[in-house]
Amino acid sequence: MNKKIVLSLASVLLLTACANEGTNETGPAEEEPEEAMTEPLEAQETSEEEIGAAEVDEGGTHVFDQLITEKTFTAPEGYQGWEDYKIATDGVSLADFTMTNKETPNVNELDGDSAAELDERFEALGERENVVRDEIEITERDKMAFHRYPPAADSEYNEVASFFSEITLYYVDDNLMFSAITPGYYSVELDDMLDLQELTSLLTVSELEALEPSVYTVARMNIDGHQIEQIMTPAFAIDEDGNEMLMAFYLFIEGEDILQYAYLPFELVSQDFPTNAILVSQEMIAEFESL
Repeated sequence: MNKKIVLSLASVLLLTACANEGTNETGPAEEEPEEAMTEPLEAQETSEEEIGAAEVDEGGTHVFDQLITEKTFTAPEGYQGWEDYKIATDGVSLADFTMTNKETPNVNELDGDSAAELDERFEALGERENVVRDEIEITERDKMAFHRYPPAADSEYNEVASFFSEITLYYVDDNLMFSAITPGYYSVELDDMLDLQELTSLLTVSELEALEPSVYTVARMNIDGHQIEQIMTPAFAIDEDGNEMLMAFYLFIEGEDILQYAYLPFELVSQDFPTNAILVSQEMIAEFESL
């Protein structure tokens, strides 16, 4: 049995449905998605070094290993970023997003890995030619760190692309809250674009794999004690006037199961993929806590 609930959270419209009854670099606190639609439906090359209390295990895997390939990754030239992201974030501790710490985090409630611990993980990967680490402070308490993967020295894209892929790490009170990998330079192939309605019917990662979607965002967060994986792919939707619109379609996954989805205009999201991934996730907190 399905049931649908319409909720309004700030300027974000959340449409939720439970199945089976039995969007320029700005910080998350500075920008809000204009309108997001969400619906719930019912976790290489490696390093063997021990980093702090955590160890990067050889052969570490990701729930999206079969889904993300050089063919489906947005920018194949930035695929090394995906390989490094899997290794460096494997087994990290993320602080928990909850309704109580969403707006005014209490450092005593947060237990994510620190920026120094993540830096050690990336250093353990070995030398990565020309990869740039950058950092911006959003407020006194939160910041974002970036690892950007530029074109090769002899690449034909040198004059048009500063980087192909970007790993983003979001910290509050020096506790890791959110990790993501997103594109820098990218293109959108409109041929064979997925249909949004088809994506809303999916229940498992295996069903998503069968569609071979182009992947523009992969992210991870903890919400109310659950490790949630986020993935975003573009899809066409039809508006109320019958016009075709390109949307950024986010799926929220725990294990193999697709729990919820959300979508925003792709044009909005593409202005800042990492920030919009964080914003959409923050707006989902109440939805996950109600499951």
